[in-house]
Amino acid sequence: MAMVYELCKITNYDLRFEVEPEKGFFNSQGTITIFNDTKEAFKKLSIMLYHDLSVKNIRNTENESLVFFQEKVSLEDEENYLVNYITISLNEALEANEQINISIEYEGSLNGYSKVMAYVKDKIHKEFSILRPDCHAYPIIAEPSFSSILKSYKNNFIYNISVKVPKVYKVGCGGVLKNVTEINDYNIFNYVSDSPTWRFDIAVADYSIVEDKDINLKIFAFPEHKANAENIVVNEIKRAFHLFEDLFGDLREDKYFTVVEIKEAYGSQAGDNYILMEEHGFSNDIRKLTHLYHEVGHAWNVKAKHDIQRTRFFDEAFASYFEALAIKNFYGYKEFIAKMDLYRNLFIENVNEDRINCTTPICNYGKYEIGHNSYTKGPWVLYLLNEILGDEMFCRAIRIFLSKHRHKEVDFEDFKESIEEVSNIDLSMFFKKWIYGIESSELLCSDVDVKHMINNYKSAE
Repeated sequence: MAMVYELCKITNYDLRFEVEPEKGFFNSQGTITIFNDTKEAFKKLSIMLYHDLSVKNIRNTENESLVFFQEKVSLEDEENYLVNYITISLNEALEANEQINISIEYEGSLNGYSKVMAYVKDKIHKEFSILRPDCHAYPIIAEPSFSSILKSYKNNFIYNISVKVPKVYKVGCGGVLKNVTEINDYNIFNYVSDSPTWRFDIAVADYSIVEDKDINLKIFAFPEHKANAENIVVNEIKRAFHLFEDLFGDLREDKYFTVVEIKEAYGSQAGDNYILMEEHGFSNDIRKLTHLYHEVGHAWNVKAKHDIQRTRFFDEAFASYFEALAIKNFYGYKEFIAKMDLYRNLFIENVNEDRINCTTPICNYGKYEIGHNSYTKGPWVLYLLNEILGDEMFCRAIRIFLSKHRHKEVDFEDFKESIEEVSNIDLSMFFKKWIYGIESSELLCSDVDVKHMINNYKSAE
């Protein structure tokens, strides 16, 4: 396993992007603020970009050109994952607890990472363009290893970005839209973060913008889906939003939320107070619309501690179960059970394909990069907890857990202790079997019912 070094952090992005969809090209220039929160001094700094992006210039705060070296390299733990690895020589060492502003100018194109991450199809194209951290469209600080890249995503920053596009296009982003400026045949969209965040995404298309003042909602929809966005998607998001607030507490006081439609198979994702939603979320098919509930549910996620983040339990298990609860509230208990059965069957399919999915406890999913099981087995953990505690106690316990840990990272023991404190029920055996053990996987793969699963956790070994 590649070693993860202690590195500096980017605390601010102040970047100007010019995106030319017809040419399949973009350039960016601006300033990044780098803070040294380690105990070491750095005479050299390294940043990372997509492998088809080329750095043209790097300067310090005195506007002096800095010497830098860039090369295409493969990640130490994934040879098909190429990046542009840039090493910058500083004129003076960056000491501990100091920061430096570095001006950077780069340009190029994107062509995704579909060989290693199927959903990362990012590109600049006349029909749809997207610039995401998943495709390293803007600099990060990381060593050339997947584990180091994942660690960089734990870093929070603020941003102020402008995106210049031909007038036919609009720019969707999860930040706050401050203004749109017209210059000749171009529009410049200026977005800022309203609080520290871990990512920003830029989507460019001939969007139609749909707004709803009730929950301060803004939707960027493809023109062919404008009617559905106005008549269906707005209502589905609003009722999911209100349900989750009733069950699990207010998201935040201003209720600011953005939905940006992206092309199918590009991977729906959730950021802070926004979601990127694939086209199926804008269809007339109720079975596909429920995926909106999943993505909206992510807004209530807490962040997992670094060593267990890749289990995906505290994001995907929660969002998947929240989706099921929304289905129960909106379409009835029968549809809820059908959704839970679907999760169970998908887990069984994964087990049949590879027994590692059965023989690995949830707590170790990240170790073997099988966090996809948190979409399927994960919601069953919450389902059984719901059955054990009852609806009222379960919602109260989850609400307190999410509120208590909103601004700090969690692990499975934090979760257990919080639920036990509210419910006054000893859940040691339940967590032993469902989080730390594999007997629960065998139960899911058998034909036993929920009542049997609950009685099993109560039985002494």
